[in-house]
Amino acid sequence: MIAFPSSVLASPEIGGFGAFVIFALLAATIVFFEYAAVSPSLIEFRYAPPYNRFRVLVFGFITMFIVSTLNLNNQVGPIFDVVAGISNLASGVLNNAFSPIPSLLSVLQIESPVDKAEFTTLAEGSLFVAFVTAILFCFVIWLQRWPLSNQGFNLWPNMPSFHARAGSKTETRMIQIAILSIAMAIALPYLFPIVLQVLKDWLGFQYSYTRHSAFWIIAFWALIPAMALMRALVLLKVAYLASQLRSMNTKSQAE
Repeated sequence: MIAFPSSVLASPEIGGFGAFVIFALLAATIVFFEYAAVSPSLIEFRYAPPYNRFRVLVFGFITMFIVSTLNLNNQVGPIFDVVAGISNLASGVLNNAFSPIPSLLSVLQIESPVDKAEFTTLAEGSLFVAFVTAILFCFVIWLQRWPLSNQGFNLWPNMPSFHARAGSKTETRMIQIAILSIAMAIALPYLFPIVLQVLKDWLGFQYSYTRHSAFWIIAFWALIPAMALMRALVLLKVAYLASQLRSMNTKSQAE
């Protein structure tokens, strides 16, 4: 997933594909040891699919949208018709005074009208795809018995930062973090350009537009808020189930 965009979008004269392959191998190693560890430090819900699968799917959908959009003029078919429809729908939703995309364009200082129009189309569609996928994830999570299974659900190996022994305080803390994550999902598309401007001033570099660099900027810009929203929905579901199970246990003990 990490190496694919570089192999498709990077120009031969720019190079750098090997660096992304190394980064992909490093990420794969981290994921392997996270799943092999008794208690994880980065990856949550290792034994409660499809949470992590949906996070990968969000990035995959963003990747396919950007790559397909950049090839709309050269390809025909149902997939490209769907991508064109998504672009038009996203433009209708996000092309307004409250859109965070103009701030991102201002920070990057993209001067060419053609590049600016292309970047805007990619950004609008990617953000739309990311949040629609997160909302679909919400329906999947809340309409099925996730994260319960035949073996039950153990909070400790999935979320070691939450302790079941804390009692009702565990659900309260989950709800608080979920609310904070929802606020972050809304604010991050607007905060990202500010952080990017600070990094540009600190490092003192000038951005030069390329499709490859635009992909990674847009992918992170759209992916991180969507992941924050998905984590909030997951925490709310787990807090709800924990509260229901605690109430059932209390009622059975009273009887």
